[in-house]
Amino acid sequence: MNLITALGWLGTVLVLTSYTTTDLRRLRRLSLTASLVLIVFNSALGVWSNVALEIALVGINLHHLLRERPEVPAEPTLVGADHQ
Repeated sequence: MNLITALGWLGTVLVLTSYTTTDLRRLRRLSLTASLVLIVFNSALGVWSNVALEIALVGINLHHLLRERPEVPAEPTLVGADHQ
């Protein structure tokens, strides 16, 4: 098996794995990783329509991952403490 074929199989496994998870953030991370792998794979084969699709999916998954980031709790403050 050559590297290009291995990338194709890796991308396929990542896509299939993303469909088995119930955690939406994990699904998006797996899909993002799969898309990045498949961009390389499809570029090597010259399948530009699939490259365009995977680039769009990268943007969609990044948008959702950044929008749905867990919030960092605010620093606790002491009531009545002097703020200098």
